Amino acid sequence: MIYSDFDEVTFRASVDDAMKSVDRILQVHRNPRLPENVDHNYSDKYALADLMTNVGIIAQMNCLERMGLSAEILQGVDKTKATTLRFQSSETCTFLKETEVKVPMERTVETVEDTQTTGSFFGKTTKATISRVVNRVKEYHWKVDISWQLFIFSGTNTDDKTMLQSRQSSTTVVIQSKEAPFPGHRERSPVDVSLTWLLQQIDTKELVAQFKVDTLHPDTKTPLRNKQVEDALDCITNIQDWAENLHDYFGLHLQHEIFNHDNPAAGPPAEKAGSLNSLNGKLFELSDGVFNPIHPLVEERPDDSQNADEKEHQSKDSILGLPAKLSDDDSRALLLSKNDMTKIMNEHVRSLDEKIGSIRKTFPAKNTVKRISTAEAEIALLADHLRHLMEMYVNSVGYNEWMLEQQLVAAIGKRVDSADLDKFVKFHNVKLLQPAPKPFCHSIRRPDHYPDGVLSIEGVNTYEEDGKKEPIDTFVRHVEMAKPLQIPLSAAATLELTGKSFLHGWLQHRFENTSKTYELVARARQFSSFMLIVGTMAGSDKLDPKDAIILQNKDEVIIPLLLDELPSAKEFKDAIQSLSPEQQRFAKSFRSMQLESSVLGVCIIQIKPQLEKLLGLPPDALTKEMKLTQDLMQLFVEYQVPSDLLSYDGDSEHATVKEKVENVKTHVQSVMGVVDAAKDRQLEEQTKQAENAFMQRVQYQSADAEELSRRAGPPTGGRGGGRSSPMLQSRSIRADGFHSSSMPFSMAGMPGFGGGAYSSKKSKKKSGAKSGSSAASLYFQAPAAATTPTQHFAAGHMIALSMDTPVSTLEELQCQREVIQNIEKETDRVDDSFVEFDHSLSKVVTSESVENSKTNDPKSASESGLLERKGKEDALVDFTKMPKILDALIEQHDTEGSLRSTVVKTSNLWVRNRQENLLSKVRPQTLGSQEIKSEKDKAFDLLDALSRSGSLPIASSELHVIICLTHRFEKDVMGTVIQDNINPIEKLEMSTLLFASAVHGVAPKELVRGGEQEANRLAGSFPLLLK
Repeated sequence: MIYSDFDEVTFRASVDDAMKSVDRILQVHRNPRLPENVDHNYSDKYALADLMTNVGIIAQMNCLERMGLSAEILQGVDKTKATTLRFQSSETCTFLKETEVKVPMERTVETVEDTQTTGSFFGKTTKATISRVVNRVKEYHWKVDISWQLFIFSGTNTDDKTMLQSRQSSTTVVIQSKEAPFPGHRERSPVDVSLTWLLQQIDTKELVAQFKVDTLHPDTKTPLRNKQVEDALDCITNIQDWAENLHDYFGLHLQHEIFNHDNPAAGPPAEKAGSLNSLNGKLFELSDGVFNPIHPLVEERPDDSQNADEKEHQSKDSILGLPAKLSDDDSRALLLSKNDMTKIMNEHVRSLDEKIGSIRKTFPAKNTVKRISTAEAEIALLADHLRHLMEMYVNSVGYNEWMLEQQLVAAIGKRVDSADLDKFVKFHNVKLLQPAPKPFCHSIRRPDHYPDGVLSIEGVNTYEEDGKKEPIDTFVRHVEMAKPLQIPLSAAATLELTGKSFLHGWLQHRFENTSKTYELVARARQFSSFMLIVGTMAGSDKLDPKDAIILQNKDEVIIPLLLDELPSAKEFKDAIQSLSPEQQRFAKSFRSMQLESSVLGVCIIQIKPQLEKLLGLPPDALTKEMKLTQDLMQLFVEYQVPSDLLSYDGDSEHATVKEKVENVKTHVQSVMGVVDAAKDRQLEEQTKQAENAFMQRVQYQSADAEELSRRAGPPTGGRGGGRSSPMLQSRSIRADGFHSSSMPFSMAGMPGFGGGAYSSKKSKKKSGAKSGSSAASLYFQAPAAATTPTQHFAAGHMIALSMDTPVSTLEELQCQREVIQNIEKETDRVDDSFVEFDHSLSKVVTSESVENSKTNDPKSASESGLLERKGKEDALVDFTKMPKILDALIEQHDTEGSLRSTVVKTSNLWVRNRQENLLSKVRPQTLGSQEIKSEKDKAFDLLDALSRSGSLPIASSELHVIICLTHRFEKDVMGTVIQDNINPIEKLEMSTLLFASAVHGVAPKELVRGGEQEANRLAGSFPLLLK
């Protein structure tokens, strides 16, 4: 919160200096103080603002009077037209002469002369002469004529102007260049300031300042935030800028742009009285000595003292006087009296004239041709003092607002922020409304069961250090839907949900510079699962799904929510008012679409109850069947197994629950066996391919080894055939293409080669114990740590190509490494490959069979009968129409345009916290657009199976429809209360009742808790809503 431009340090320093003069002006027993030290009421702050503004107007006119705006000129101004005060200046530059001057240089020349005298005792003398070198320089003299005028005019006719002051002066600029330092003639842009508002606050006939704040005007908020004071600040700011320009012209422009060009060859002349340097120094010395009368001082005095003061009459020395009555409140005469203020204004005039007299003694007279005279010095002093007056006025009216903030903090004990107001609103709504808002935190559960998880919308205050998350509060209404909720799964399948539906009204308030984020959070418990669907309501009974995800086994999904505020109803109406009929119809149609698409739908579907229904099992049959549930979900999601292959097919009348579950388990094991067989077949094929590739590589290496042995020949230095080198001998190949058993490089420890830790079923039957007892397999045993076929396969190769294997060259070692890498790639591909389900063993279900099952199954007929809600006549609630109904109510009751319909969307970047197994830690995972789409596909595959492609309704579901409104305040909490003079609690009460009545479908008065007394209080604040 920014309190105007109030500078407390500067303000208090100025008040302390002024109090020394005030003590001399008033009597000894007087004790004026700042309002913060005196008991006063709110109306006294308005009276103080009036007094400070009138004093500021008089002080400005005192300065303008000394610039030439006399009382006679003031009374002759036409106030029906705009009045402008203008300062205009021009300069001309003409060539005078060219001269040549001798400029001594620092160099010197010494001349030594020897003389001889005849008959002299000494005979010889020496004479030294030192001469200084002189440089001849040409100087060019230019005459600069300076002319300025200060005048006022009405309207735009500058010819009919009233001259206040004018002067012409000249100076000579000496430079060392023939080029002119300035243009021949230069007309500077005029410096204007409007005096229209200032003159409107003056009774020119009586010469009295008559400013007053209209406290009854609807735009008047505080002693500072009202049209009258704002206009005064605008005028004062403009005068301050104008005075700044004048001060810069005389104090900076003439010095830097004109006089600093004076550059004679002999060096700058000594500074004389009347130069700009002496002007700046003198102004700095004199400006602090002028008394500033604008200070917010009050005094509490006895009535007899006030009456005696009123009898005294003090004559004024200022051009204007104060109004006869300073305050309308006669009972609170805290302000200084008119006589006191007249004395203070007279002191201002006296100190101002004293400083001007000092200037006239220092600077040349106005009628001389000197470049700086008393005229320039006086205007520069008055302009500088105008700046100080304006700064003090801004601080004085800003002090009023600063004092309000200090008093409010003292009353409450702290500065209230948005988080504090959130806590109060929650506490207050419980006492205000019946029913009260409830936290959006819902357990996902079946009746009389432990919850499967939790669904909530949580807010995070990012401007608080703790970042604590808390559920939002919403108005909740249970809606009996006349038709099942429809969710399109694909172009051919539509899901029907017959579960409960809830309408939530979410009212959030937002202040300036507040940062709050919201998240949709879903958490699943261990050994539990459910499905989350998020989308937009497309009608009274249709949800357009955007995203979906399956949660199970302590999964937590955090979905950031994006809130997009639409223009308020008042802003929309004002914006289209001047559009053409066609443009208005387009804007209205587009806004209608925006409102209807702003309804967020969140759907929860419990998986276990629907699985029981799908498989023909009794309720709660799968409650304790954790592994069976996981297997079923895996078959439905990963392999898209038809549910007819897994459902119960026995005698449903006499079988027990356990028998039915065992029947389903048998079907699941049968299908899983088919899947495992398909996996084994594909694994065996991949293994054979890897073995063949490896054997080809080994054969190539064996051929290379034979070629090396042949080329090497018998060893030298021996008799007979001799033996090959040990290294080549160890690489010899058997006739069948394999390495000999004496070599460390063996295939016996590899799958499919007579041994190893893992082999296919066929290889195990054929090899038996013989393969395991071979010498090679005893030499190379697979490690016991390998637990999967792929690990055994890779481990066997790693043993076969261990570091103990002798190699002949570095090239052969590299070849072996490449073989290992190729094998690892092949085995990884086996593990990660998708094992396609053998659909030849599945049962084909046609559309006709589905339709026949729907019509012939008595259970399906009874379930469809549940949709006929007899004896319950509830009006059809079209969720998409609710925002338009709210928009019409807001347009009727929210005259300030603070309530805005808000579109709630989900972000494309989620976070999922998942625990891979019971012993591992929970790890966060970021889900982007592609991952979210993949999760949606998995969820829809499961939904398609659970609903038999839309033919089986789902009863274990919940729909939460969320409509959001935002009550926006332009400032923060303290700024709203102090600067706008608005009680945010009352405004939030109005928007709360308005929103709650629309959600619950009842009159606002029926929602008020606390009886007639509370209803009457609220009716006093907003009678139209509670009529």
